[in-house]
Amino acid sequence: LSAETVKKLPEYVKIGIDRLEGFQHGDGGWGFWEYDDSTLEMSAYVMGGLLRAKALNAKVSAATLARGLKYLQSAVNQERYSRNERSAAYLALSIATAAPLEAMRRFAAQDALEPSVLARMAIAFSRAGQTRDATDVLDRLKAKRLETPRGITWRNPEDQRDNWWSWDDNPVTATALALEALGRIEPSSPLIPKVSAWLLTERQGARWVSTRDTAAVIEAALSLNEPRSDALIPVMIYLNGDPIKTLSVVRQATFELSGKDALLKKGRNTVELRGDTRILYSTDVEYTREPA
Repeated sequence: LSAETVKKLPEYVKIGIDRLEGFQHGDGGWGFWEYDDSTLEMSAYVMGGLLRAKALNAKVSAATLARGLKYLQSAVNQERYSRNERSAAYLALSIATAAPLEAMRRFAAQDALEPSVLARMAIAFSRAGQTRDATDVLDRLKAKRLETPRGITWRNPEDQRDNWWSWDDNPVTATALALEALGRIEPSSPLIPKVSAWLLTERQGARWVSTRDTAAVIEAALSLNEPRSDALIPVMIYLNGDPIKTLSVVRQATFELSGKDALLKKGRNTVELRGDTRILYSTDVEYTREPA
């Protein structure tokens, strides 16, 4: 974050919290808008955010949290809600240190739970201090992983790439949740680098598909607690097999390659990064087409 953004961050947080508190409905829940019906999924999403903000010493109304908690507790066990919605609510309750453990165990024991549901339940059990439950659910989640040439990912059965704009969990969200579960429960797991690599290949510039899954990826990354190094790492960039530039990288760097200063050829072009250590990177392509 830039110094200016860091300086204004408390102001931004206050504006966001004030807006969320103003959008709370009479029943204690939230919907997409101020005057629509409450939904379990949106209420869990908002409560999770408010509770995380409070944990970082942001000022959140105790009455708002109490009403939201009451709504979640009254709705979470209703089977008319989807499993994704209910798992999100169980996670929010665990963040509020109000996890209904027996109900969570019955819910998690169901067969064929979606990867995003398993990931949320693993995180919820971990936050509630239930290590054995968390590990058992995580093992089931790991069994559903998809190994690809770009890394490891998870995909809910109904996911279709054409519908990634949907509010429903997409592969980025599901994989980010799985990464957070691994980071919390098995921080030394050999799967973590491969999951991170897949997520990085899905990054679109400075973001992922939406603000929602971008936030999920960032939260997952923060759960890893990897040691930071200030060592200078030389990285050589190759274009179509030819070296074109060497970067001296400390933790991260950005490099732009344009047609004006690179010998891009018609058709397929290949960019390769080489270094003495493992390199995680993503690329984004922008172009304009001249009129015929």
